Amino acid sequence: MYIILKKVSVKMISDSVAESFEKNNRELIKKTEELESNLITSLKNIELLISENSQHSAKKISDSINEGFENNNRELIIKIDELESKLLKSLNSIEILKSENSQNRKQIVYLETVLKDIYDSSVIEKKICPICNSQISAFLPFGDPLRENALCPNCGSLERHRGSYLFLKEKTNILEENIKMLHFAPENFFREIFSKKENIEYFPVDLNPKVFHLKESTDIQDLQFPDDTFDFIYCSHILEHVPHDQQAIKELYRVLKPNGAALIMVPLKPSLKETYEDKSMNTPELRQKHYGQSDHLRLYGSDFQGKLENSGFNVSNDFREKIDEKSVKKYGLKSYRDFFYCNKKIIVKK
Repeated sequence: MYIILKKVSVKMISDSVAESFEKNNRELIKKTEELESNLITSLKNIELLISENSQHSAKKISDSINEGFENNNRELIIKIDELESKLLKSLNSIEILKSENSQNRKQIVYLETVLKDIYDSSVIEKKICPICNSQISAFLPFGDPLRENALCPNCGSLERHRGSYLFLKEKTNILEENIKMLHFAPENFFREIFSKKENIEYFPVDLNPKVFHLKESTDIQDLQFPDDTFDFIYCSHILEHVPHDQQAIKELYRVLKPNGAALIMVPLKPSLKETYEDKSMNTPELRQKHYGQSDHLRLYGSDFQGKLENSGFNVSNDFREKIDEKSVKKYGLKSYRDFFYCNKKIIVKK
């Protein structure tokens, strides 16, 4: 009996313990799950806080960096502006120095040339201007670049004027024959000479109506004279200024009488096989650079004689012999290479 009671007591205790363990396990599991849930929530909160703090920190860092860059950029821009200002001042100073040096150089060349000419005239003989018949110590430098032995200080004539006058006087009968003469852009010294010649019926003309003592204003590209009007035409350094030079040459030929003559002169560069003309050279600076003068429209080459011949002229080269050095110095001359003495062909009708 005792044994049975003992077994029953043991089982009851065992069951009670087991039930207690189960209850404790359930509570433990529940608490564990609560802890796990709380832990997950805490982790999420932590992650959220980390994320927010990270973004805030990153933005703060970015803002700080940007602010630093902006400050540096402002300082850099200020320094660049200061450097640019100093550079512009330096460039301006350099240009001023260049200009002053160029002017000084021109003055030196000018004085050297004058002194050389004065020395030559004192040692050799006086220089003579054939146009104004003045005896002078020196022909002055002229042009850009400066040409020595160029400008008469008395009448203002240049090498081509003195050369053409000597040519007409020594190689032709133009100054003695009774002629009707057309003269474009008349130089004052030539106008004085030709207008006083009783044998010359003189027609000084120019495109500009304000030029003094004109017979009339006229465009060389569209002359308002009948065919075969003039015995002689003097056209010096005109064609390089007109847009349609070939048309102008045809007009010269048209108004010249049969057997008439024309002395035509242009700036010439013999080394050019063909005349250089480019419509894109449309500013004074470009024309000065490429043509040698700001109001020129082309630079003639060795084909210029062909232009004259294509319009019907016979062109003479017989007078283009080399001028002796003594005459060059005495009269202040250059070569006759840019002189073209033209005659109008006589067309025999069949």
